[in-house]
Amino acid sequence: MPNTYTQIYIQVVFATKGRNIKIKSEVRAEIEKYICGIFNNKKQKVLAIYANPDHLHVFFSYKNLQITIPELIKTVKIESTNFINEKTLCFGKFS
Repeated sequence: MPNTYTQIYIQVVFATKGRNIKIKSEVRAEIEKYICGIFNNKKQKVLAIYANPDHLHVFFSYKNLQITIPELIKTVKIESTNFINEKTLCFGKFS
């Protein structure tokens, strides 16, 4: 249909395993920037993001461009967890 416009906004909250305090304030900005990059690479637009010590909020605009919401969230969780563990941004294993 011509002139059809769809806009979907989604808020996702990721919690650390066991709600353990893992995200320190000194690495918060680096984690947020990396996660925004993942969304950007998947052609999604992050409108707001904030990493708390035991959870993270992401509010984004979803455009269905070859990736489903579950695939997108799975990718974000896997890639961000790997990034945090490889860079040792927190004490112990992050999950």
